[in-house]
Amino acid sequence: MPALVLLVFTLFYSLLAATPQVAQHVLTDRLDRLAPHGKVKVEIRADPPIRALGGEIDKVGIDITHGVIGGVPVDNLALATGKVSYDTIALLFHKQLELTAPLDASGSVDLSDAGLTRLLALPEIQGQLRDLPIPGNFMPGFGAQPSIDLEPRKVTLSDDGTVRLSGLVSVPDIGLVLPFEASAKLVLLDAEHITIFAPEVDILGNRLRTGQLLGHIQLPVFDLATMVPGVRMHLDELDITKGELHVQGHATLAYLPKLPPAVQKLLP
Repeated sequence: MPALVLLVFTLFYSLLAATPQVAQHVLTDRLDRLAPHGKVKVEIRADPPIRALGGEIDKVGIDITHGVIGGVPVDNLALATGKVSYDTIALLFHKQLELTAPLDASGSVDLSDAGLTRLLALPEIQGQLRDLPIPGNFMPGFGAQPSIDLEPRKVTLSDDGTVRLSGLVSVPDIGLVLPFEASAKLVLLDAEHITIFAPEVDILGNRLRTGQLLGHIQLPVFDLATMVPGVRMHLDELDITKGELHVQGHATLAYLPKLPPAVQKLLP
């Protein structure tokens, strides 16, 4: 999310001209704007503080309650890093944050139905739901199997852990657009893999049986270890309770993404 990326770069850029305590206040002020009705807590620790000028800080901690990050409502967000080592020359002269050693971080996030609905509406997510292939024999009568576009519009979380999704499914090749409803349970196979269990799909009020789905569509397995280049993610918890999705885990970052020129201009 561009807003969160910009805040991270602003934090380290501020450390070039200020003590960790001052940078902590600057970041807190900016985060306060994302959570005008919530709470923000920021901790930046470097002992002694002058180490920050040399590209080392001991810890960064961020806690946000009832904020909006990149347009997505977040009930709770907690991030914490271990020692951070970065190249001050690259940051000062090129406005790029380059790690000089792998970075270990942990975090957790709580998202409501509204937060997940907004998350699925992000262009980055929508782009992954276009031109999805349909396996052979799922739509008999077509010589070449057409692709489909999914447009999720609403997410509902049930207390039993079921995720319900409604929206539109379209087949651009034939100009067909249909409403759909789907439900499934998210399952954490292990620390690096997530899949879905007991899927059900209704199109125009007709329910596709689980056997039909499993016979033609391979259920996805999301590999967190390879999802983001340079980032090794591990999940410790994945729960849905009281209408909220709670995710907790940790990651090791080998490097950080390059900051686009348009965002560089927004830095101090």
